[in-house]
Amino acid sequence: MLNNQKINSIAVLGAGEAGITFMKKIREKNTGIKLTLIDKNAYYFDKAKFINSLDLKGYIDLKDFSKENNITFIQDVVERINLKQKKIYFKQAEPIDFEALVVASGAKSKSIPFKGERREGLFYLSDINPFELKGLLKLSSELIVYVTTFLGIKLCVSLKSAGKDVRVLGDNWDFLGSLKEKVVSFLNDKQINVHLNVTVEEVIGEGQVKATKISPLKVFSSQMVFLDTGFSSNLDFFEVPINITNMLTEFEGVFVAGDCTKRDIENDYFYAYNSEEARIQAELLSEFMLEAKEASFMPKTLSEEDKQKLITDFISARENINLENPSLDKTVS
Repeated sequence: MLNNQKINSIAVLGAGEAGITFMKKIREKNTGIKLTLIDKNAYYFDKAKFINSLDLKGYIDLKDFSKENNITFIQDVVERINLKQKKIYFKQAEPIDFEALVVASGAKSKSIPFKGERREGLFYLSDINPFELKGLLKLSSELIVYVTTFLGIKLCVSLKSAGKDVRVLGDNWDFLGSLKEKVVSFLNDKQINVHLNVTVEEVIGEGQVKATKISPLKVFSSQMVFLDTGFSSNLDFFEVPINITNMLTEFEGVFVAGDCTKRDIENDYFYAYNSEEARIQAELLSEFMLEAKEASFMPKTLSEEDKQKLITDFISARENINLENPSLDKTVS
């Protein structure tokens, strides 16, 4: 509620876990309120599950979802948001005004500078297009994954299970703690070549990725490159900085949910609870906005023991899986 006044319309920026959950909860409680969904993509899929298994279960066509739930859908890139005027500006569409705005824009991969970063076949984790990826995977055999978090390690194993020749590049992998050598040994046992303490210098090719140059100097043949560079909150479109406290901001009618609320996401290497916490935040926020219930939320904290358990459980679950059997047609559909 805005100053104890009934909300008549809500714009939601971002069709990730938080945005989709929020809109579902609002529709369950209120069929008449005007809802507008904004996203640059035409679809939703669980990136964490996809990275873990190349599985698109749970895929949602946003046009169909919006039509079924009486939601206005705008597929466009948001260039800037003026919070004082309550106006959203797009790359192509005409600007719109909003009464209440829920920003669920998630996190974006941190960019790293190198030559050839616009080649076809190169993907930052936050920009994965599963349909483009599916087509390229069918035509590619040699893959490079640059890894700085546990998500990248999961992706390496998923790609290997799809029958691909996977080579892993990384920094020091200190985030793995005392289990670093165990992880490296596990990957090597699965015929996944690991090269640590290296950086990407250039992705070579004319349009399409053909090879990857690293420092210290080596060149590897590759048709695809995946960059797991860590994440930062995706809030760059605000004209002025905002302060976030329990999903609320200092601007009336402007709320934030999901990964973009995490101030320390740049220091997260495991993302163990992100999807779960995004859903919880979205549910709490829907209750706050419609029923004025408390929106207090306490994020979980991973202990060193928790991190070690995540690593050992991951290895144990895949220890006896034959990663040499191609299964791409079964996993990516």
